[in-house]
Amino acid sequence: MNYGQNIAYSLVAGTAFTQYVGVTAAGLIATTGLNFHGVVQNKPEAGDHMTVVALGESKVLCGSGGLTAADPVTVVASGYFAKCNSGYYLIGRCITAAASGGIANVFVGGNPAYIIA
Repeated sequence: MNYGQNIAYSLVAGTAFTQYVGVTAAGLIATTGLNFHGVVQNKPEAGDHMTVVALGESKVLCGSGGLTAADPVTVVASGYFAKCNSGYYLIGRCITAAASGGIANVFVGGNPAYIIA
C-alpha cells in the first residue's frame, strides 16, 4: 500500500514481474539506478498493464544487505533495491527498514542522481 500522493502511471509489461521491483521505461526489469523508471505495484504477466510509481512513497523488495531507515537507495541487477554506495545511481531514500528479501518503504525521488564520492 502506498501513502500520500504519488505520481503513478500505467505501462505495458515486457516480461512477467514480481510486485515492488524496479522497472525501466521500456517495461523491463531495472538493472541499475540509471535505467530505473519506477516501482511496479502489481504482478503483471508479459503484455499486461502494470501500475508504476515514479515519484512518491512505495513499497520495494530489498536486495542483499537489506535497507535501514534513511539509507540512500539504488536498484540492483535483479530489480531489487539496496543501499546506494559510491559509484551508483541514487533513486530514493528509505523510510522504513527491512532485511534482505523483505519489503521496505522508500521515497522514490524521480530522476536518478549519480553518487560520485
